[in-house]
Amino acid sequence: PAWALAPPVQSLPYPLDELPARMAEAGVRAVWLFPGHLHFTLGDWNLHPILEVLEQERVPLFVDPSPLLIGGTRDLTDWSAMVQLCCDHPNLPVVTTEARMYWPTRQSLSALAVAPNLHIELSPFWLYQGIELVCREFGAERLIFGTRLPIREAGGTIAQLQYAEVSEEEKQAIAGDNLRRLMAEALPGRGESGPLTAALGRMG
Repeated sequence: PAWALAPPVQSLPYPLDELPARMAEAGVRAVWLFPGHLHFTLGDWNLHPILEVLEQERVPLFVDPSPLLIGGTRDLTDWSAMVQLCCDHPNLPVVTTEARMYWPTRQSLSALAVAPNLHIELSPFWLYQGIELVCREFGAERLIFGTRLPIREAGGTIAQLQYAEVSEEEKQAIAGDNLRRLMAEALPGRGESGPLTAALGRMG
């Protein structure tokens, strides 16, 4: 399970400092932000209290700028804002995704170079030999597998990874080990719920 958050902090039905404990109790190990859908900026002035808590607990943060969650648009990621967010919170694992990354491929690679805690979810990354490029230049750990189900079918993303010219170890990392590692590192010392522990054990 993953939860979606949005500013202001007052929108939470409980104090922000209760968030980590409530996440641990519910087996939640990831958080989403939908700035395009919910109309808010990624500026630290707007999100700092939330990001500070997530960074302290090393909770993976997924960011999707698409105003319509079904997709249909492209190139909506504000790379300057994403890089600034990552630099302001260097211990926060950040995963960017959207309906489609097309023209700003160079921007995404520059962002990976300057923000070591930034990751790209694979479903919008339709770049010829893009997986090979990221693995070679930045490491397979920077890619997180995703398909954007149920909006898209999964076959395209699966084939893209299956036929990528990278090692089996890199494919395994992208296919699931990277995300499992990030989730396992989240909420340190707070324990894990029974269902989550069992699920991570089965996937491992």
